[in-house]
Amino acid sequence: MALNVEYPWLKDMSSFILQQALRDQKTAFDNFCNSRIKARYPRFKRKDGRKSIRLT
Repeated sequence: MALNVEYPWLKDMSSFILQQALRDQKTAFDNFCNSRIKARYPRFKRKDGRKSIRLT
């Protein structure tokens, strides 16, 4: 209930998009911590670069 008051803009988008962002973040963190996968630190992108989302 507190999220509705504090962050009303979260209701503007689909919950699937928010859940997928968390899944992507977990995958990236797991890859970074896995010693067999040579994942690097994240690269910062430009703010005005290409933006995209996945809808399935």
